[in-house]
Amino acid sequence: MIWFEGICKTYKQGDNETCALSGVSANIETGDTVALCGPSGSGKSTLLNICGLLDNDYHGELYLDGQRVAQDTMTTTLLRREKLGFIFQNYNLIPVMTAYENVEYPLLLNNVSSKERSRMTRHILDAVGIADQAHKRPNQLSGGQQQRVAIARALVKYPRLVIADEPTANLDTQTANLVIDLMRSLGKEMQTTFLVATHDDRMTSHCDRIIRLQDGLLIDEINGGFQQCAG
Repeated sequence: MIWFEGICKTYKQGDNETCALSGVSANIETGDTVALCGPSGSGKSTLLNICGLLDNDYHGELYLDGQRVAQDTMTTTLLRREKLGFIFQNYNLIPVMTAYENVEYPLLLNNVSSKERSRMTRHILDAVGIADQAHKRPNQLSGGQQQRVAIARALVKYPRLVIADEPTANLDTQTANLVIDLMRSLGKEMQTTFLVATHDDRMTSHCDRIIRLQDGLLIDEINGGFQQCAG
């Protein structure tokens, strides 16, 4: 589903250069939930941004859904809009919009018709178990409910890849487990791949694979969860 090879990324600050990634390569299958782990400064966020098509300034090859990703803004913007969804630690819901409107928003950006937007939005809100909260704004929802809305927003357009950044960090254990199960079950059902940057053992123990980074290098790869995550 997503394949990257020899990814290198260097940040420049004045005369100083910092190597964030040094030739990282991996192949991630459709429908898998993959944890990206490592201590602070290991390169997790940098790799997540590259795979999420938020950063074009790197060396190496990146393929998404069998298509080589050209490193230009127009290409990455279109691919990101059509094929990617995002879930964030702090939910990043638009506060003046209802849950329904937050979920519907990506479909508006993709010029989906009003009738189809309504059908798709209501379907995914029901799938994440939040349909009865559709007309509430984010500040009227619990953290777990907000994260369900965020998951619905990420999945409403049936993306090929979802990028998730610490999606369970702010949740209690019971809510985190519900969110993890929801992500995995919907991912398998919709054949959506999840790439998750996390320090949370509750998350990694339910992932299909764990990819560990340290000092910009891929140091370990584990099939199946139930392993502790560095950091």
